[in-house]
Parts: sequence; structure tokens; C-alpha cells
Amino acid sequence: ADAPAETRDLLALFARHRRELHWEQSYRKEDALVPDEMLDGYGFAEIIGRRGPFVSERIRAGIGVWGPGILYPRHRHVAEEVYIPLAGSAEFVVGEAAETTRGAGDVVFVESGQPHGFRTTDRILVVYYLWQAGDLRATSTFD
Repeated sequence: ADAPAETRDLLALFARHRRELHWEQSYRKEDALVPDEMLDGYGFAEIIGRRGPFVSERIRAGIGVWGPGILYPRHRHVAEEVYIPLAGSAEFVVGEAAETTRGAGDVVFVESGQPHGFRTTDRILVVYYLWQAGDLRATSTFD
């Protein structure tokens, strides 16, 4: 409801097809890699990739949703990553840069192997994400 006008149509499209998508999580409680609050409050659906309706071995892209106040701890992976917030906002940290609030209309680029993470603000964060290079289904390494 609080998404800016420029992303509402895309969000409405995802909302209409949400039951047709394969929703998942990268982490499990027994692995103890991320806080329980994150496991209780996030998920993503791959649109392009091995499990998406558009199959690719070279790129992985989809929609991710995190609830308010969720910490995604600093982590890294071989794949380059781009986050494009569609609704809500988060305090992103990438590499050694200071934490920066990013919201709809911003682009967050993460180089291969670069540590990054975020904490959502008091609203739900919806992002379009893209991965390329390396094992696109690899589990992240945490700092």
C-alpha cells in the first residue's frame, strides 16, 4: 500500500501471481546462520533461474520480501548481486561503506565476494534481486 506509483504495477503483477510462484528461503533454523526473526519474516520467489518459470543457469532473479525490523546479517557470496527496492526501505551496508537507507527507486550493487547486509525499517521491504556469476544457489558465508 505504501509503494510509490512507479513500482505499484510491478508489485500488483507479483501479488496477482503469488500463489503460482515457488516461494522459498535460503536458510534453515538448524543451520543457525541467521536470526530466528529473519526466518519468521522473509521469503523469496525466483522468476529467472533453475526454479523460476524462466529457466536459466547464468542469471537468477526474483522478488524478495522481508518484514519490518528484520536483520539480514553481513554475508558474502561469489555471485554479483543487485537489489532494487520496490516498496519499503532498509539500512544497507555494502563493503566498508557506511550504512545507508535505500528505498524504492534505489539500486544497491554488490560486487562478487563483497560483504553486505541490511536491516529493514518499520515497513515491509520488497525487492527485485538479480544474481550473476558463480554458483547461483550457493549458501552465503557470514562475517
